[in-house]
Amino acid sequence: MGLFDVTRRNLIRKLGMTGAAGVAGTMTAGMGSVRGTRGNGNVTKTLDFTKPEDNLIGAIKMHASLEAKDVPHWYYGTIYGLNDGIPPKPLIDLEGSEISYFHRNEDGSYRGFSNTISIFRDVETGEVLKTWFNPYTEKTVEVEANYLPVTGLYYHYSVNGIRVSGTQDMIPDEPLILKWNELGDHTMMSGERKYPPGIIRGEAQAGHGPTVELHDPDLPEVINAFGAPTYMAAWPSWMGMKDYPGRVIWSVVARKTKTVEEYPKEFLDILERDYPEKLSAVPKQEWLETPI
Repeated sequence: MGLFDVTRRNLIRKLGMTGAAGVAGTMTAGMGSVRGTRGNGNVTKTLDFTKPEDNLIGAIKMHASLEAKDVPHWYYGTIYGLNDGIPPKPLIDLEGSEISYFHRNEDGSYRGFSNTISIFRDVETGEVLKTWFNPYTEKTVEVEANYLPVTGLYYHYSVNGIRVSGTQDMIPDEPLILKWNELGDHTMMSGERKYPPGIIRGEAQAGHGPTVELHDPDLPEVINAFGAPTYMAAWPSWMGMKDYPGRVIWSVVARKTKTVEEYPKEFLDILERDYPEKLSAVPKQEWLETPI
């Protein structure tokens, strides 16, 4: 099964709380070949996206790095409330950090670890929120950061798909073929996250970066990469919406950075003061030695 027995509770904690934090995540099969008639014909294409092994390389280079190192991502976005018969409401903004660390296994697959934190801001003023007025319930609630604990769970990246550790038996093998589109000097990658049966939520993933960096065999990563995940799920528990119909959509844009020092200063100050443990995703050695 993987790192340890997977229960519905810890899967929901890992998968259900991610809320637009994952910049790549677990994605389904797509078109495979690169579509787009306005690509840069001067770039030598070293990756063939009809092949699962090249999709694996491309996905990791776009999301993180083929080298085992911390790869930070800064992101910002908005959470919208959706309810039948009511126009979507922009409820709250979020700013966050996700740091990825990929380790190559002996069989050529990878373990992708992540360390993620999101803080919430007022949609009008941008101020960090400690309380929030819920326009649906007309109650003021305490705001909780979207804090994803580092537990040893990881994304297992292989030519047979991208799945959270422990769910390989729940999600069948499927050749890793993502959607790739090219325009000008950039290549775009997209797909949808796969969840085990019984977990009702969805996530659409999209990212793009320079085509020359993607196909350069001497570069372990796409350095100038951007992401745009969209996450659809139930109301966050702290909103106090347990019995209220509807759902939320997290809409986010993300930027890969070389170090966390490139994050906006105010946000980095918050992390260093309140969440210093979220500034690295280097896994414990024991997490690298467990059976896949």
